[in-house]
Amino acid sequence: MSTSADGLRPHLRNLLRIGPHAGAHHVALRTGVSVGVPLITLWAVGRLDWSLYAAFGAFTALYGRSLVGAARTRMQSSAAVTFVASVVLGTAIALAPAAPWVLVGAAALWAAIIALVSERFAWAPPGAIFQVFALGACASAPAVAGDLLPALLVSAAVAVFALLVGLVPGGPVRDAAPLPSLGALLRRREVRLHLLRYLLAAGIAGAIATAIGLGHPYWAALSAVVPLAAADTAGRLLRAGQRLLGTFVGLAFAAAILAFHPSGLVAVLIAVALQVCAELLVVRNYGIALVFITPLALVMIGIAHPVDAGALIQDRAIDTLLGVAVGMALTLATHERRVQISGDDPR
Repeated sequence: MSTSADGLRPHLRNLLRIGPHAGAHHVALRTGVSVGVPLITLWAVGRLDWSLYAAFGAFTALYGRSLVGAARTRMQSSAAVTFVASVVLGTAIALAPAAPWVLVGAAALWAAIIALVSERFAWAPPGAIFQVFALGACASAPAVAGDLLPALLVSAAVAVFALLVGLVPGGPVRDAAPLPSLGALLRRREVRLHLLRYLLAAGIAGAIATAIGLGHPYWAALSAVVPLAAADTAGRLLRAGQRLLGTFVGLAFAAAILAFHPSGLVAVLIAVALQVCAELLVVRNYGIALVFITPLALVMIGIAHPVDAGALIQDRAIDTLLGVAVGMALTLATHERRVQISGDDPR
């Protein structure tokens, strides 16, 4: 018994270990401005129904936290294009017949495509989590054909604003990684396997959640791909554990926030504060950051459209369990170390 406990302790320490601050306040401030200014502007003009478009455009600011100048702009520009595409594609899917099943296929394919883009441009943070979130959230929101143009214009305008905010220097600096060619990436077996994991994880988890009638099934797809950005099986298992622990603590926090039914400017300010807290912690400990990321996701949805808080929390919990189980099953079934090309922010 003591031997088993001794073997478990290192894993528990990794689960709860907090890394160095490393200038996290710089990126937290940039992200807070990139998210806060557009959302407050939309509140002022009475268009918070466009807040999802703005928020996902602002996620451009999450990239290149330890780069400066042209290197940060290049990385953020590539991410910005994918966020705008995610928002527009998601809004278009919301208009389609049988939208939930269309979303399952689109999310799976999009996860693999974005994972390849992430490798190509050495993104930090790596992976497809935010783009799958953007696609799923916009596809699951009520929409009419007239929403396509605002989806494009608002997300693009806010992404450009985030790029401009990103020009402000600050934080630790590292050299930009050399960027591999697309052909060189696709010739590597481990990269092809990595992309297949993304495709299968998002597709299987999303299909199961949709088939059994879970609300917000894209959350299952999202939770399935979250661990895959880590470089090896041990890292993915750690990410999965942090995802589960952080999400469930975060849901308790979300319940406390949503019990007050925040709306309008109050909800916007809460979302900005949660985003800043998440950026202060995400590189230091992903699980602790999820305590803030989880209520942030729910508050963002509530800002754009009225929600049943209880159902939302329940959906998040079940979808997370399902998605992590699928992601880990695929990881263990395809156990192989992958050389991580992307940056050092392993969300």
